[in-house]
Amino acid sequence: MSKYDQFITTISKYDNHWLNTYMDELKRLFLQLNIISDMPQLAMSVRKDHEIPVNIGQRWIAKPLVDHYVGIELPLDIDEKDFDCELIGYYRRNRMNEAKWVKYKLTPGSKLPDQLFNEWVSATASEIQRCKKSGFRRYHSELYYDLVMNEEFRDEIFISL
Repeated sequence: MSKYDQFITTISKYDNHWLNTYMDELKRLFLQLNIISDMPQLAMSVRKDHEIPVNIGQRWIAKPLVDHYVGIELPLDIDEKDFDCELIGYYRRNRMNEAKWVKYKLTPGSKLPDQLFNEWVSATASEIQRCKKSGFRRYHSELYYDLVMNEEFRDEIFISL
């Protein structure tokens, strides 16, 4: 199976309207932080298990989950319950909790609440500053990045699904 076919198979498992919403939020994050495809810290993978996480360094900063949930990284000092998020786990370094991995129900056609988005931006910016390169960079999918950043291309792909 080609990388393109694997990508199409993977994104086909999501509702197009919801996936478009998720990708709009990723694009907003990328624009806010000037994240470009050739940043060594960035890895947008299309995995064989049909998952499409976005990594900065070694950590997921975003990942679509089932039932219209999105996984995002948040700063450790944020109470996820204030944002109707559910704690999935912690990112640790040197046996110390450093950040949270949470899931949030992202309604199709909506945006993350501004304060939650700003906390996600903060956590992502910290990761960009902390690391030099993603260990998953060799798996980076330019196609995935282009689908996030180019809405016309996204529309073309979604129409074909």
